[in-house]
Amino acid sequence: MECNPGFRSRIGFFVEFPNYSEDEKVRIFRLMAKRAGLMLTEKADSAVRDVIARAGTRDDEGNARFVRNLFESACGRQQLRLASNRPEGGWTKDMLSTLEEEDVYGNLRPARSKSGRELLSEMVGLTEVKQLVSKRLDFMRIQKVRRDQGLPTEFIPMHFAFKGSPGTGKTEVARLVGRILREEGVLSVGDVYECGKQDIVGRAVGETAPKVAELFKRAKGSVVFIDEAYALCQGCGNYEDEAVTAIIDQMEKLREEVVVIFAGYSDEIDQLLDKNPGFQSRIKAQIEFPDYSQRELTCILGLMAERAGISLSDGAWQRVKELIAAAYGQKNFGNARFVRNLLEDAIVAQGSRLVRECAERGEGPEELGQEALTVLEAVDFQVAPISAKPCARKVGFLS
Repeated sequence: MECNPGFRSRIGFFVEFPNYSEDEKVRIFRLMAKRAGLMLTEKADSAVRDVIARAGTRDDEGNARFVRNLFESACGRQQLRLASNRPEGGWTKDMLSTLEEEDVYGNLRPARSKSGRELLSEMVGLTEVKQLVSKRLDFMRIQKVRRDQGLPTEFIPMHFAFKGSPGTGKTEVARLVGRILREEGVLSVGDVYECGKQDIVGRAVGETAPKVAELFKRAKGSVVFIDEAYALCQGCGNYEDEAVTAIIDQMEKLREEVVVIFAGYSDEIDQLLDKNPGFQSRIKAQIEFPDYSQRELTCILGLMAERAGISLSDGAWQRVKELIAAAYGQKNFGNARFVRNLLEDAIVAQGSRLVRECAERGEGPEELGQEALTVLEAVDFQVAPISAKPCARKVGFLS
């Protein structure tokens, strides 16, 4: 209409086609099944509502086209299921005309591997954090159950603020939150979009709001994780204020489609939340991540080593405990990030040591056995640097 003024003068009637509601999409699916002479079991009908009503629909979802694709895929899976399981007496009319739960879900059902809930419970320490996160995830799950049963359910967004020192598991828990919400059908996608100030704040006035809108558009049905969120309070002021306003605006517009998690130091997250009253009313779950104990850090390093196919000698374990004790409590101590760096540096040092020892014996590294390649010694562990806390630097002349 805008490309040529001749259009508007000649087209005098405009009809706006709204998106279908969840209930309308479910009714469309049932109508398609009825027209095809198919019945849905109670579980299949619940699965249809579950898939259709998962929070976060992409702009190109397709409304009734999405429902048609879901229906046709279910019919295809039904035929494959029947063809691969032919009963001795042949198929009955009811068998041929019934859609089961598995036909609807297909690959939309969560995998049967270890669940996000199990992985969350297996994390070292963080007892209170896991309880608080699980409590809020349980609330969102009950919302889904009410919705699946067709009960009127107002979607209450559950955004989070994760507060604590670096390396206390905030990012890992955020990733698991996205996975759990996807597995339990609360979110349709469940990806985690990790971003910082550079992904949100534009370089010129007017660039920030579109940048934030594009981020949230991509993240429909997923989690937006804003790390070091306190940085939004630092800087020249105009761009940061624009970012805060834009984020709150998108949190409201997509309140049923995106979960937002802010993470950073406790004092500075509080400062961010105080920056705009819109934050306090929208972030109902503020969770404090405590520092790990020395024993927990030793366990974390052991788990990291196990996943890397590495083991430690008795002397190496003693050396690790000494290094953790020496660094523990220092300013800007990195918690799990510290032990990760400690382990990675040790693996690098091990490689250098093995090459040197082989050269001294006049051998090649190819002659090393598995034990030598997979065991870290005390000498491999050196003092790991303490991560410095990011700080804002003023630019320009000061009087």
